Amino acid sequence: MGRANNREYRVWDAAEEAALKAGVKKHGLGAWERIRTDPDFNVLLHRTGVQLKDKWRNLVKFRHITPDETLELQPKTSGPWHKKYTATAAAAQRLAAAGTAAAAAAPAAAGPA
Repeated sequence: MGRANNREYRVWDAAEEAALKAGVKKHGLGAWERIRTDPDFNVLLHRTGVQLKDKWRNLVKFRHITPDETLELQPKTSGPWHKKYTATAAAAQRLAAAGTAAAAAAPAAAGPA
């Protein structure tokens, strides 16, 4: 027997996704409550901070946001998650740099045709 769920499921629309992306650009990764309560993004008021975080994770996971766009974003500058997002951004930059170096080395390793 499952528990009763009194909440209604609402599909995210394009305006909400755009507001979330703009909110992350303005406030940084991890500032979900600040984004949610910002008057510029009042379309997100009915969402919770956890819903914003989960939606962002899914946008990244399913490549609705490119890795390049993610690298341009700044992490939240304070709070308990600041170090996590800073470390994640640094790791992403290292991976991107390693991928670029590997791609450049691959044609050289193949030798002349």
